[in-house]
Amino acid sequence: MREPSGHVATEPGSGPRYLRFNRAGDRAYVVHELSGAIAVYGREAENGRLELLQRTSAVAGLDLHPGVVRSAQTPDPGPGVVWAADLRITPDERFLYTTERSSGTLACFALREGLLEFLGRIETEQVPGSAAIDPTGQFLLVAGEGSHAVTSYRIAEDGSLSAVSRARTSAAPVAVECGAIA
Repeated sequence: MREPSGHVATEPGSGPRYLRFNRAGDRAYVVHELSGAIAVYGREAENGRLELLQRTSAVAGLDLHPGVVRSAQTPDPGPGVVWAADLRITPDERFLYTTERSSGTLACFALREGLLEFLGRIETEQVPGSAAIDPTGQFLLVAGEGSHAVTSYRIAEDGSLSAVSRARTSAAPVAVECGAIA
């Protein structure tokens, strides 16, 4: 029997959460909710075949333990476990950002020839489950489910972030998106 293409096994217990492709479709970036790993896959357009090119941690140095799947049936394991969330790439494909909910942080990576180089991490909203980058690539928004607010960051030429505004929201915002203005 022929093995299906476009499938890949991930590390047991890693919890793949979000997958984003680059514009060319030859790279796939995956954030893993339970391990905080980011995997970079090369993708063959003809058949969807995926090849692991890189695996790096977005939570190294945070003193977090591997997470567990959270649901209505699973009690909250507490603040000391990995609970990675969103993953966003700037429109010019120079930077990638990912949120981690337990620590309330945002990790920043440069994309160099499609691979990740860790730039740093900043504290952001509490339980930052969602992020978005505006179509110009100048601003990153982060929604804080635990802080009931959204912060807007300016993305600098080097990928670093500086907060420019913060707005209170209704209770527990779980998603934020940016679209083009017509």
